[in-house]
Amino acid sequence: MSQEKSLPSASKSITKKPCSWKQMFRKKNCEEQKKREELRKLGEEIARTEEFLQNAWAIVAKVVKSKSHLNQMKS
Repeated sequence: MSQEKSLPSASKSITKKPCSWKQMFRKKNCEEQKKREELRKLGEEIARTEEFLQNAWAIVAKVVKSKSHLNQMKS
């Protein structure tokens, strides 16, 4: 009697499959895709920051040039 009760629970644990290699591959692929997307977004942000800094330095250069030109005119 006790064997009959334990067999269904044993069969449930046997039929419970661990992750297949396909599932593991899909999960790994999904994780890598997320990482690539995150890196792409970071790259875009870096490019925008570089463009902003280049524009800022161009403005600074114009101001310095204008100021030196004004100083020359005063002299």
